[in-house]
Amino acid sequence: MLSPILKAIEQELESDNRLYFQLSLAEALHCTLFELKDRVTDEELALWAAYFSIKSKRQEKEIEKIKRETRR
Repeated sequence: MLSPILKAIEQELESDNRLYFQLSLAEALHCTLFELKDRVTDEELALWAAYFSIKSKRQEKEIEKIKRETRR
């Protein structure tokens, strides 16, 4: 069972897409959230968000393409 504090943090993170993305990017860059916020501007953060969005869409298209090809 989750502690009340952890549950509250999870709920906050579920509702805060910006914070969730920042944590994801910090993980990908192998740095802490504090380091990320210190090093990355809002503009760069927006670029990273756009990059990951495009990357995800391209991966989804490739998966669909492979599924279609394997059905033949």
